[in-house]
This record gives sequence, structure tokens and C-alpha cells, in this order.
Amino acid sequence: MPRLLSELEDTLKQDDRLFADDKLLKNKAIERALDNDEKLLELLASNERLKEHFFTEAGEHLVFDEEKFAQFVSNKQFLPDSYTAFKNKVGLKQGNERLQEKEEIELAWPYKDCVLEGGQTKEDQNGRTEKFWNKTLAPDQVDTLLDPKVLSDFKRISKNGESELEELDNENLILKGNNLLGLHSLLKKYREEVDMIYIDPPYNTGNDDFSYNDNFNQSTWLTFMKNRLEAAKDLLKKEGAIFISIDQNEIGYLTTLMDEIFGEENRRNIVTIKRSAVSGPKVINPGLVNISEYLLIYSKSDKWEDNTVYTETDVDRRYNNFIKNKEDHYEDWEICTVLDALSEEKVVDKRNLKDKLGTKFEQELREFVIRNADKVIQFANLDEDSVSKDAAELKKKSNENPDEIYHLEREDGRDYYIKKGKVMLFYEDRLVNLGGELVPGRPASDIWTDVMPNDLHNEGGVKLTKGKKPEKLLHRILKMGSEEGDLVLDFFLGSGTTAAVAHKTGRQYMGIEQLDYGENSAVERLKNVISGDDDRGISDAVDWDSGGDFVYAELMQWNAEFIERIEDAESSEELQTVWSDMKGQAFLSYRINVEEFEENAEEFEDLELEKQKEFLKEILDNNQLYVNYSEIEDLDYEIDEETIELNKQFYNGE
Repeated sequence: MPRLLSELEDTLKQDDRLFADDKLLKNKAIERALDNDEKLLELLASNERLKEHFFTEAGEHLVFDEEKFAQFVSNKQFLPDSYTAFKNKVGLKQGNERLQEKEEIELAWPYKDCVLEGGQTKEDQNGRTEKFWNKTLAPDQVDTLLDPKVLSDFKRISKNGESELEELDNENLILKGNNLLGLHSLLKKYREEVDMIYIDPPYNTGNDDFSYNDNFNQSTWLTFMKNRLEAAKDLLKKEGAIFISIDQNEIGYLTTLMDEIFGEENRRNIVTIKRSAVSGPKVINPGLVNISEYLLIYSKSDKWEDNTVYTETDVDRRYNNFIKNKEDHYEDWEICTVLDALSEEKVVDKRNLKDKLGTKFEQELREFVIRNADKVIQFANLDEDSVSKDAAELKKKSNENPDEIYHLEREDGRDYYIKKGKVMLFYEDRLVNLGGELVPGRPASDIWTDVMPNDLHNEGGVKLTKGKKPEKLLHRILKMGSEEGDLVLDFFLGSGTTAAVAHKTGRQYMGIEQLDYGENSAVERLKNVISGDDDRGISDAVDWDSGGDFVYAELMQWNAEFIERIEDAESSEELQTVWSDMKGQAFLSYRINVEEFEENAEEFEDLELEKQKEFLKEILDNNQLYVNYSEIEDLDYEIDEETIELNKQFYNGE
């Protein structure tokens, strides 16, 4: 056996397609074997020992036993250190590796769910690499995997607390479960119905202060994102758009991936966001101090139109004139400088105004201008070639009578007030409502420096800080990409900032989260919003009080429940109990022979606890992690009538 293992390894090394970073990609070798890849079969048949082991003679022909080959390569004795090595095609290249373009979906089961590890402690991460149990599902199995799942544990949460759900309409919805499968479940009901998507996915940084494990293998991270983004695109309306927060580690890869999925022509903006000051431990590191992250904005088509959002500016000093008696008829208006008017209000000689106010001068001037914005003006030139004939004639007349003020009513804009051939521009037209206050503003650029976290740890009544976005940022993003009543989706819901801001601003929302944050969950945060206990974030800016509701549901687990029980087990005895239940209830892989396993139970018990867990997870059928909606009335699942009825309402509108 050892010699055969060695010969197989040496033979496969002759096929460059099966290696990346000098490591054999076991799953790729298996995949090509199952496809009866001509080059691979010729290579195997060229070695007499391998030909004898994997081929059967049939007359003048050789018949390749692809199942035997797959089982052999999958054996832990064959290159055990490459057990997790697998890179899936996403239409990109990394080094010399061409990522696979086959229609495949990859699920990984490192811990709580089948895509990423969640809920790990810092101690778990020390000195270890993220583990992935990769299961490549052939195209004929994808439909089963991505079938809509049964939703369970329904409840409505309102100001009155939790209550049983009797019927479903177009509700605010929070789903607990794998977000890839959650997205495909939503597709049955919400295909091309979502107005806007915002996500803040794992950044692949190794940051262990947030419950997502960011420490992905690069190509696995790309596969992870690709599968979800393709489903997300199908949920968007043609007039919809997706916004993605990302940092410098993945912006290049993600932009390329988004160009492939949504089209480079639909890349609308890449916004740079200042997320912190140049201070703290990060200034110790050599090189430039990283204080930025990015927001990728892609539309589904050219039909998307964004809303203009504004950022606060300094007072425009060109608005330096003041109408002292604005309440009088325009012909009697008296005009002075803004400084004259401020001096008069403060009862200070204008020449001494700066000295008198000292360091408060700029702030006092700003507050005066904003408070009197309807009286603060500047005089601007009128381009005779771009104004109406009446305006041009009035300009000429005012030049002939420079002491007079002339008025021209306009149907398509502010009326003209003209003096000395120039039109008066009023500063009140430059004010915008930001954070519940009227302030000087201008359209936001693609560099945002005014949405840094402030008192972030207290927002929403949840304590997550790293990975939690400030409500001020989400408020701007939602204003840019949606209107009141629009449907917003976040399938990396985390601590629930997107849902909280959507709730406070009158958007309908859906969120998917697969990790359990306990008292820091999106559900707890939304409870605080609805009850009125959440008075931070944008609450004052949007005059939020309380009210509303949402529906909570979970993707109904089956084999996934056993995954959790296996991970939670602390002894071999507990695993034995899990195995006893698995035999009678779980869907097991066709590869496992239960009788043989029972006969060799002592060998299993001699394995380390982690190896026992690894084995039990491997023998579960990964196509049966959750219950498919198509099997909702299967008696084996014992689903109650109320849950069946609510699922029918959700998926079929019955």
C-alpha cells in the first residue's frame, strides 16, 4: 500500500493541472477522474501497478474504475497534509492556477455552518489554519442543494414582544441559517423583487475580534463570494443596485469578480471611506497608516438611478451680503455685508468683531449664517445666452437703474431678484438636512471622511464594535440606493445595522445571518429599535421613536443539526450518543457501511476526539443539511401543520 501511494503521487505530479503551490488538489484529481479525463487516464494507465489497481480489462479495452480511484485519493493515508487543499474555479487566475469554471457549488463545514467557521474563540485560532471540509457537488446535484428550504420556528416580534405567527404577507424578515441556501430560498419568492442590497462580508484579514473567521484561503474566499453574489444578482430588480463594504486586502479581487458577475459597465462607483484617525497602535507599523476602507457600488443594469446624497461643508464665504429687512417688499430691501449684520447683532464694532469673539468667531459666524440663511445672499452674473428673454431684458434694465431691485417670477425655479445686473442667490438653497439639522452641504464625492464611527460600541444596544458599521454610514448608503417602502436585503446581517437603519427610515428589509451572537444579535438589536430603547445612532436624525415589527424564521436543519452536536461534543461518550441518533435519523453518505463501522468501533474510539468528529461529519450527506421545501410533507421530518401552512403562504402565496 505505501508503495502504491508513492507511485500514484509521483505519477500525478506529471499533470500540472492537478497542482497549485506545489500541493496536489485532491478534489480536482477526483473531478477529472469522474469526467474520464483522457490525459489523466492515459497517465494512470502508463504505470503498470496503477493500471492493475484502477483498470479492468474487457477484451481489448481497459475500463477505468473512477469510484475506486476517488475513494483511494480521498483516503487520509494519501497526502494527509493536503486534505483541505482545493481551489474552485471562479473565472480568475492566481499564479499558475486556473480556477475551475465548471458549474459547481462548494460548501465547507469547519464549524457551525457549511461555508465559514463561526463562534470560535481567540484561543482556537492561535497557531492553526482555517479548516475546510470541501464537498464539490456535481451539476446534477446542484438543484437538490439549492432547492428552497423549509422555514421553521416562525415568530413575530413587535412592541408587545414575541407572538405566534398566524399568516405571512410581505413582512420584514430575519432568517437564521446558511446564507447561500437562504438566498436560494428567497429566490423562489423574491426573484427580481429586491430594490437594494448592502453587505459587509468577511474581509479575509485574519481579524479574530469579529465572529466571522476572516482567515480564508484566497481562492476559497472568492468561491464563497461568487456563489452568493450570483444569487444576489438574481434577487435584484433591473433598477436595483448592490453596495459592498470591503478593505484593501480584497478590493482588487472583489472588483474583478464583480466585473465578471455584474459587468464592468455596471460598476457605478468605488467610494473611499475614512474609518479612523491616524492614531493608536497602527501608527507604530512601518509604511503608510491604513485608515480607509471601500464601498463598491454596482447596478444590475443601466436602469438604476442613484439619489444624490450630501456631505457637510464650511460656510461659503461668497455669500457675504445680508438683507436687513427681508420681511418688507423687495423694492425696499436694505442690503449690507454679513459682517455688518453680525456686528449689529453682537453690538460690537465690525473692526473689533474678531478680537471680541476670539476663537469663537468662526463658529459664531457659521451659526449666524445658517440661522439667517433666507437673508444671506451673494450676487452672481446672469449669462444672457442661457436665460430667458425676460430675464435678459430685466438684467439690462437693472444695469440702467442700479439702485433698484427687480423681480421676475419663474415657474421652473426660484424667482429672480436682480440688482445692478446680477441675480441674488440665497444661502438657504445651499442648506441640506444632515443628521436632523440644516447645515451647509454639497453633493458627496467618492471620498467620505465624515462617517467615522462615533460612540459605535453603544449603537443599537449591542456590544460588537469591530465589524459593526456605524448607522450614519448605512443611513447615507440607504438614502443613496433606496426610497421609503423599498425592499432592502443584507445577507451578512451580523449585528443588524442594515436592518436597524432600514426599520428607522421606513424601508422593508430582509436579513440572513448564520452565526449566533446571543445578546448582540440582529434580533436583539431590532427588539431595542421597536421598543424605543435604542435612542442612539440615527434615532435623533430621523426622529425615531418606536414601533413596527418583523418576522423571524430559521432554515430547518436536518443533518446540520448533527454537525452542531458533533462540534459541541466534549467526549467520545457524547459522540457515541450522537452516532446512535445519526443511525436512526440522519441521512448518511452512501460511502459508509454502518455494519462495518460498528464492527470496528474500537478503532474509532482509539482516534483522537477531533479525528472522531472529523469522521462523523464526513459520513453525513451534505445534500441533506437542511430540509428541502419539496419534502415538507414527508412524514420522516414530522413537520407540524402550522409550519407547513406558513411555508405554503411564504413560497406560494396560498
